[in-house]
Amino acid sequence: MRSIKSLAIGAGFFFVTLALFVQGFLPAMLPESRAKHVSRAVRTDLGEVKWVRYASSDYTPREQLGRAVYIREGCWYCHSQYVRPVASEELRWGPVSEAGEYAYDLPHLFSTRRIGPDLTRVGLKYADDWHYAHHWDPRLVVPESIMPSFKWLFEQARVPVRQGGEGLALEATPALSRYFTLNKDKPVLLFPNETGLTFVRPHPDGELPIDGTPVLDLTPFADTPPALTSVLLVVPTKELVSLVGYVQKLGTNRGAWREVFEPQNVALSVMGIPPSADLVARGEEEYAEHCIGCHGAKGDGNGLAATFLFPRPRDFTIGAFKFRSTPSGSLPTDGDLFRTVTRGVRWTAMPTWHELRAGRRRSRSRRSCCRRRRRPRPHSSPGERTST
Repeated sequence: MRSIKSLAIGAGFFFVTLALFVQGFLPAMLPESRAKHVSRAVRTDLGEVKWVRYASSDYTPREQLGRAVYIREGCWYCHSQYVRPVASEELRWGPVSEAGEYAYDLPHLFSTRRIGPDLTRVGLKYADDWHYAHHWDPRLVVPESIMPSFKWLFEQARVPVRQGGEGLALEATPALSRYFTLNKDKPVLLFPNETGLTFVRPHPDGELPIDGTPVLDLTPFADTPPALTSVLLVVPTKELVSLVGYVQKLGTNRGAWREVFEPQNVALSVMGIPPSADLVARGEEEYAEHCIGCHGAKGDGNGLAATFLFPRPRDFTIGAFKFRSTPSGSLPTDGDLFRTVTRGVRWTAMPTWHELRAGRRRSRSRRSCCRRRRRPRPHSSPGERTST
């Protein structure tokens, strides 16, 4: 009996030692573990995308702070950072991970649980504003999300409003002096949502105060502005600004890989989507699941998340679409809408939706068609900054 016990203890010690060697020491002995170069997609002077070997860049001090916040808040519990060469993961997330991408990652944050999406290639997929809305309340931009909110990463102040000569104006309170310099020569436009939630866009470094005087703008609501007696100002802290900077860094060492990412490269514009009642009903469901937080229940661009977003979400009810193959002032084709839904709109909060099956994307495109007016307004000028 004693010999069996000794054997079990010895076997346990052996296997623990073997695991430490195989998973700890052996990988560090491989030359690949010390690699600092990755395959990077770059655009040449001729406009072509070419893959080259490129030295990975280290994190900036701000990104290092953001990484520390990412670890502290337990983001790696649910999000992995490793695109594996199995199960066609490269068709969901992008190029398979390379060792050089993790040259400056200590400790490593590979993780294994994918309760949330993998973040290896999340950098620049969404705008900074989308991330701020997502951390305030994930359901604003991803209604089906189970991620908790991180409101403690925002500063908050309830400020009364009064009716002024040009509309609603903020009452002078100590909070305004903390967040703004109140420089009257520099108006800072704020867009409350229908509940009074008002996002204040931070400095790139997250420092306060912001130079300027806050001005409430309710023009997106047209003739039906909300009746507000106060607004809740929410300002990202320096920690949150750094966290978003870190997330935006992820995957950027691989360069312009999105330009040659096949699942989201849809070039077609001549495409007909049949106007069936079933497809429209399915589109309603897809819209409610993925789009309502930004574009609103009416499709007018006044979703609860719109206060965070600049450029603001597209107002579908006016029938004006910026990205299309048709002449100016006319409606886009179904293929144009399908392409926009698939590829998203770079530098706006409109992300790519290539992960959704093509049938679901077609139904969402049909939903956008149904939101258009029969007599569309002339298209906006090229300088107008509105998404979709």
